[in-house]
Amino acid sequence: MKVILLSGGKGKRLFPLSREYYPKQYIPIFNGKSLLQNTIERFNSSDDIYILTNKNSYSFLYHFNKDLNLSFKTIFEPISKNTAASIEYALQFFEDEEICGVFPVDHLIEDLYSFQNCIKKALDFVDDSIVLIGIEPKTIETRFGYIEYENNNVISFKEKPSFELAKKYFESKRFLYNSGIFIFKKKVMQQEIQKFCREIYEVGEEIHKKIDLKNKKIEDFFSPDTEIEKIYEKFPSISIDYAVIEKTDKLKVIKGEFDWDDLGNIDSLTNKIPSTFSSDFGIPTKMKKHPFFEYSEKKNISEGKNKIEKDNIGKNKIGEYKIEEDKSDVNKTSENKIIGLADKIYGIIGYDDCKVIDTEDVLLIVKKGKSNQVENFYNWIEKDIARRNIVKFHKTVLKPWGYYKNLYEKENEFKVKIIKVNKGEQISLQLHHYREEYWTIIEGKGEIIIEDKRSIAEKGMQFYIPKNVKHQIIASMDFDIIFLEVQMGKTLSEDDIIRVEDKYKR
Repeated sequence: MKVILLSGGKGKRLFPLSREYYPKQYIPIFNGKSLLQNTIERFNSSDDIYILTNKNSYSFLYHFNKDLNLSFKTIFEPISKNTAASIEYALQFFEDEEICGVFPVDHLIEDLYSFQNCIKKALDFVDDSIVLIGIEPKTIETRFGYIEYENNNVISFKEKPSFELAKKYFESKRFLYNSGIFIFKKKVMQQEIQKFCREIYEVGEEIHKKIDLKNKKIEDFFSPDTEIEKIYEKFPSISIDYAVIEKTDKLKVIKGEFDWDDLGNIDSLTNKIPSTFSSDFGIPTKMKKHPFFEYSEKKNISEGKNKIEKDNIGKNKIGEYKIEEDKSDVNKTSENKIIGLADKIYGIIGYDDCKVIDTEDVLLIVKKGKSNQVENFYNWIEKDIARRNIVKFHKTVLKPWGYYKNLYEKENEFKVKIIKVNKGEQISLQLHHYREEYWTIIEGKGEIIIEDKRSIAEKGMQFYIPKNVKHQIIASMDFDIIFLEVQMGKTLSEDDIIRVEDKYKR
């Protein structure tokens, strides 16, 4: 099966843990693994996996390819145009008779046997149908499509109904959530796209003509050229659900008998976290368990019997103290959860059922049941021109060669960074039109190029890079190199990087 993994999104609902350039599928919060890694490992070795994503994800996927024993190929989308365009674009790399599966990468599924069994059942219907995987509803939700079904037959499909309709569907017990998983032969999906959304189909055909046949066998990455990028812009922005699934009569459904969670908000995420974590935000390294102090008072206290007892120390707490009426309250704990910084001490006193996400630049405290409002917080920041980069990046930003961390900045005057280049890696040969830079080597060894001059770079050395001068730093094969960078200029943007040569073909 050709597995198409849709890996986009801005991370709005899990902000500030996730960002536009660090969406939830890359965060290693599930036993040290990310949702993307878990998704890839869900499939058989015979499956051919393609990750469809934007270029913002390049650094993460480069490290996944390099550091993890995972087999996949990557197709980069020029811009986001919703799922109908994404699927049509991906299908241009496959043959008409090939079986394709479309899967989100940001859902949590832990029962692999039941998942794989469900996919096998779907294959029985792919010759002339688009097969949906449905999930039995647990609550009234308006975020999902609803599948009315009988056995494997789809009677109707309604994408994201109103609350009143969703309530009616839920109470009827004749509907399933749409999981966002579709399995089909390419020719069947193409016929239905051509029939119900001809504009999408025609743009796909135009792209198909421009893709050289040799590029259809993708080695690691496929990055569209400027000609394909211009064609891609013609795609209308519409989901596959509205474009095709609501209209076609070629649907079948398999009821998923596996656990499933789309982790659509902070409540659902923290329900899956066994304890409290700390992290180097922005870098996909294993998140670590982190202790915190918690003190909560029970409301049903009888005067004269109040006492303070120390609860059993759990793995995720230094200590939890409660005023208790009797021994029956000893094991009652709150549901406070913290995802925070490794070098920071946290305490919660007098509050229950709070979710705390503390990053280097944003602190969010959410009462249980209110996490659907986090997207409003995200949108509020995004509208602020001076602060909108906060929703895009953490202070620490992963790059294919290592990472950089923003330390301090005064807008349109200067910016200070710590930069780490991993051993054997290098930044691109580049120049800047609007800023000059001062580098101080803090640790490690390497080589620096400024214009046409090559120099050894070692601890304590300092270098000056004027505007419009080509420069590059290369770490040795044996040592990482870490340096302090001070940028000075009226424009201090990542857009002011003019790459002359780039090992990573960005």
